[in-house]
Amino acid sequence: MAARVRRSVDRAEHMIEALLVLAISDQGVTSSELLDLSAVAEDALELAAPGIAKLGLRVEADLGSAETTGDQQLIERMVWNLVDNAVRHNEPGGWIRITTARYPGGAELRIANSGPVVPPGAVPTLAEPFRRITKQPDGGVGLGLSIAQSVSTAHGAQLDIRSQHDGGLDISLILRA
Repeated sequence: MAARVRRSVDRAEHMIEALLVLAISDQGVTSSELLDLSAVAEDALELAAPGIAKLGLRVEADLGSAETTGDQQLIERMVWNLVDNAVRHNEPGGWIRITTARYPGGAELRIANSGPVVPPGAVPTLAEPFRRITKQPDGGVGLGLSIAQSVSTAHGAQLDIRSQHDGGLDISLILRA
């Protein structure tokens, strides 16, 4: 009983934190500093290492210099959400491919993963708060892609989410320098 209560409290705290980040990002960018998406992506992969190991995922990372400007905390949270989603919505023995690179006038982060097939018609709804394709509990609260969309909008960035024929998603984020 105590373990169940602890899980419920943890989940509620996680949801409150995610809702606060969503509300803050919806207000727009209030600070801007120089950062490199490659370092942010590397940190997110390190944080995701336990989940990656648990599922036995193969990670292909090509993290080239990708300098941009923006609110560092919001961008870090956005990249973490994208990496976390790629792990959570994957399958044992699957893969994650993540790249960062310079883009004309900015920086690009691209992350793709194996996983269940996502119907193309469902993709536009994935960035809506609390939208999920499956009802299976995965520890998330259904706000990861909503936060990513809100942070990218606040930064004037382009977030493109596409389903892959064999399953999983292919997500591209372009931030201006």
